[in-house]
Amino acid sequence: MCGRLQSGREEHTLDYNYLAVAEKAGAMALTEAEVVRIQPGDGGYAVEYRDHASGGVTRVLTGRSLFLAAGAVGTTELLLRSRDVHKTLPDLSPRLGEGFSGNGDYLSLIRRTRIPLDPERGPTITTTSVVDFDEADGQVWFQVQDGAYPGVLARLVGGFDPTRHVRERLLRAWPTRQGGTTKNGNQRRHQHSRSIMALLLMGRDASQGRLILDHHNQAAVDWDNRANRNLYRAEGQVGRAVARMPCGHASDAPTWSLMRRALTVHNLGGVPMGIDSAHGVIDEYGEVHGHRGLYVVDGAAVPSATGVNPSASILAMAERNVERAIRSMIGDERWEAPEMPDVTPADIPEDRAMLLMSIQRRQRSGNGVRFHEAMTGSVRVSGVSRAARLTLHAHIAGWANFIRDPNHPISVSGTIDIEGLATARPVAGTLELFPDPRDVARRYWLQTKQDSGEALVLVGTKRQHRNPLRLWSDLTTLQVEAADTVGVLRISPLGTLKLASSIRGDAFTRTKRAAAAARFLTYFTRGALRGVMLS
Repeated sequence: MCGRLQSGREEHTLDYNYLAVAEKAGAMALTEAEVVRIQPGDGGYAVEYRDHASGGVTRVLTGRSLFLAAGAVGTTELLLRSRDVHKTLPDLSPRLGEGFSGNGDYLSLIRRTRIPLDPERGPTITTTSVVDFDEADGQVWFQVQDGAYPGVLARLVGGFDPTRHVRERLLRAWPTRQGGTTKNGNQRRHQHSRSIMALLLMGRDASQGRLILDHHNQAAVDWDNRANRNLYRAEGQVGRAVARMPCGHASDAPTWSLMRRALTVHNLGGVPMGIDSAHGVIDEYGEVHGHRGLYVVDGAAVPSATGVNPSASILAMAERNVERAIRSMIGDERWEAPEMPDVTPADIPEDRAMLLMSIQRRQRSGNGVRFHEAMTGSVRVSGVSRAARLTLHAHIAGWANFIRDPNHPISVSGTIDIEGLATARPVAGTLELFPDPRDVARRYWLQTKQDSGEALVLVGTKRQHRNPLRLWSDLTTLQVEAADTVGVLRISPLGTLKLASSIRGDAFTRTKRAAAAARFLTYFTRGALRGVMLS
């Protein structure tokens, strides 16, 4: 498969790897050729194509096996025509065309930013972030990437704007504050186009679209976008949140804002897998049911949205299925490409970045919460009583993990200041909230360092009792224990008010941040009352 060329260069484009290796082995590549018809014949398949390089002459190629890789739309369209129009493959599964996905693609345009942007320079997609978003009592996740907005596209889009001529006259009549304008306003328009950035988003959509043939026998999508409304709503909200960072404004693609039609560059599906033709068009290795030697090896075979750029997934499926097909043809289950010994694994920074984002996404699933608390009191260190103050910053990274864990852990960090010590000591650890609803309201596991440099673990516990009159005392009194330290710390009434006012939700919108904080307060209140009843 993909290996080094004789020159020793390693490239990532098809003309340097797969196509070069195939042509070296005797393959012939045709360009400007449009496939119009496929049909079985002579123990294999015949492909009829229109040779546009020769003035549109129709030609035919035959072969024992046929691998379709015309893209999700193109491959599905060819098979639909073969079944429903040309009748050359009439037994294709009735599920043909199902499972189409736009991979959750969504486009936001960020414009009128105070920070200068120059989207015409540099590569597209230099950063990727994975966002986990609470929406409609569930979570959706998707990628956010930066995209270019070249001037030629800005001029093309501007050509469809019925107000363009009026605005150009106003621009010529109204001098700009940034260096003036030329007679025809080109400088001002150029600056305006440079202040637009495309934001590319993609996620796991419902994959419920269906490709059909229209009256021209070309592929069209029959899709109810309501199944993806939560995803699209969340992507739009994140687009607006990102736009606020450079002090700009976000707008959705006109195809969505005006017509509610999704826009995608990652077409997937249309040729679903299944154990037989009643359940799918192809088997698990991409071979069409009932048509031996006919394979689908492109995005049409991907069974659902990947939620990320799907090229690597399509490549992996294609390599696996082509290798399986060759082994079947030659009868050798151990066969592998002769270039394989020359292939060496590469350390791809993007892989590490995606793994890290995947881990963080799971950790932050659901909106999080932050709050601060401070307690004062006294501790006995080696038999000597000393005043002490404990200040902590608490963070629930994601509600899903917090609520799923029976101990309900919260990450905390801060300082403990003990009378007689020169400086406050940093502490870090975990706060468990209602780990035992019958007895323990909170349990703290904090680690700090002694004067000797050795680690010291502080364990603090807030216990609950059956008496409701003691609820306030139970929730504000912390019993502290360590190797040679015991004591009691309390939250004052003023400290309690400060704690409550410090609760902040972690989310992309003001409404969801408020909802996250309210959810935490509700959970805490219910836990405290339940502890009283169960104690």
